[in-house]
Amino acid sequence: MRGIATYIIFLFAISFTYAVEIDSINTYREKLNHFQSSGEYQKALSVYDTLIYALNDTSKQILYNRANCYFLLDSLERSKELFTELIELNNTQIAARSLNQIGLIHAKLNDQQKALDNFKNALRKDPSYDLARYNYEVAYYKLSKNKGDQKGQKDQNQKDQNKKNKDQKGQNEEKNKQE
Repeated sequence: MRGIATYIIFLFAISFTYAVEIDSINTYREKLNHFQSSGEYQKALSVYDTLIYALNDTSKQILYNRANCYFLLDSLERSKELFTELIELNNTQIAARSLNQIGLIHAKLNDQQKALDNFKNALRKDPSYDLARYNYEVAYYKLSKNKGDQKGQKDQNQKDQNKKNKDQKGQNEEKNKQE
């Protein structure tokens, strides 16, 4: 009988501890919602750190949102590191969204080819991810436009060089006639 009473007290203590932990996590998540909706991303990061390191809340969504906070604060390298870690967690949806975010980081850094590659990989992970498809199309357009602009500049440089050569040739011919 004494063993059963001890067991019941033990279960109650565990349940109480678990309930307090859940209550703490919910309180911190409410703070997160407030900080993020008001654009206070630095404060949100400190709450994420508390959730992750003190309360051991390592849900994929918490980790993703934390990485996104770094992105919103323009801490692009740190954001990219965290999104890269998320890709390896074997969650197709989180991996696709992380690849999309890495693509946005590269687009922000004006590296359209790497952005395009990441958007394409996001679509490979989740073909129904419309935001990645849209971002892919924008990056493709920008990349094509840049190549077209570079080709146009190259063509213009060639025309300028041809004109210069022609003018030089004309001047040489005139000079030879005068002699």
